[in-house]
Amino acid sequence: MPTDTRHRERLDTGLYRRTTGTGDTRYDVVVWQGGRQQVRALPRGTSEREARKAALRARAAASTGTAPLALAHRLEAVVAEYLEQAENRTRIVGKGRMSETTVGTYRTRLRDYVTPTIGRRKLSELGKADVLRVLDRCHEAGLSEWATHGVLTAFRAVLRFARELDYMTADPFASVQRDRLPARKAQSEPRALRHEDAALLLAQLRGKRDKALGCLLVDAGLRVSEACGLTWGDVGLVDRVLHVRGQLAPLKPGEAARIVPPKSPRSVRTVPLLPRLQESLEALHAGEGDAELVLRTKRGTPLSRHNARRSIREAGEKAKLGHVTPHVLRRTTGTALSEARVPEAAAAAMMGHSLEVFHGTYVKAHRDVLERDRARDALVELGLGVSTDEEGVRT
Repeated sequence: MPTDTRHRERLDTGLYRRTTGTGDTRYDVVVWQGGRQQVRALPRGTSEREARKAALRARAAASTGTAPLALAHRLEAVVAEYLEQAENRTRIVGKGRMSETTVGTYRTRLRDYVTPTIGRRKLSELGKADVLRVLDRCHEAGLSEWATHGVLTAFRAVLRFARELDYMTADPFASVQRDRLPARKAQSEPRALRHEDAALLLAQLRGKRDKALGCLLVDAGLRVSEACGLTWGDVGLVDRVLHVRGQLAPLKPGEAARIVPPKSPRSVRTVPLLPRLQESLEALHAGEGDAELVLRTKRGTPLSRHNARRSIREAGEKAKLGHVTPHVLRRTTGTALSEARVPEAAAAAMMGHSLEVFHGTYVKAHRDVLERDRARDALVELGLGVSTDEEGVRT
């Protein structure tokens, strides 16, 4: 039976506005298809502009014979659909690709904190209160601000996916006050080591393989997955270059090692071999074929990313440098390239990134006495902050 629209205010073709018993303004989209009237109440918080867009899309869909109004979707069903789509994105190359680690992390966060809390809610019913319920669950579980931010990031990704498919129009996060949301930055500031400290860390690495691992991260700026996926065919000891063509995929129990394309097209690059890195690779090379991995265990299996991170972390602790990760060493390379005044385009290409990402992510201030002394000397040389006499001579 067609829905009665007499008590609604008509705004446009197929778009009506009404006021609920609680005084809220709601919008309804109405279309005719197959001789039957279909009505969808848009979610709470939908603006008139968003409602007009939804009505326009519904009319366009009806004219082409497709279903203009989606059925009521529950959040848990959309979460499952999103994760399936995310799994498919791990198998593509280039822009839009998601790593298996990211998908696994999102799956865990959604399963533990979002779905149990509001999974049975319909998308059309989601609002600010539902976001706050997820926040409360994170706080009850004792999550840190950064971990809570990670849960909300996964939740936002699902909602963005739902809006892209026109399952919903409003963003429940839009009406949440910013001070209720967790901080969006990590608790510890990203850092880079000075080359002297990096040398101390490398000295703590035991064995030819781990020394080569450390040099690949510090002297070539490779990602840990790129270092673990490097083959001897990628190493040019004669030409003194390193070809980055792939990376080691995350290893699951019982799964054979797989080399997959790098993170992005820019990640395919050629890196110069510095003397220390070349020496470590020559010491490690024992006549293996081009297809053999450079970093392997004693049993001949690939060095996992987890074990590589552990080796670097333990070496950092022994060198009394605190918590050091492979990414800290990669930032060390980026910062050294900037300090050495390597042309920006060449430095960004060596790191496998655009200029914007290179400067924003990999060039870090050391914030120590040496850096401040150099800044002071450079400013004094320029003439800033220097007293002069009447003839303009520095005093």
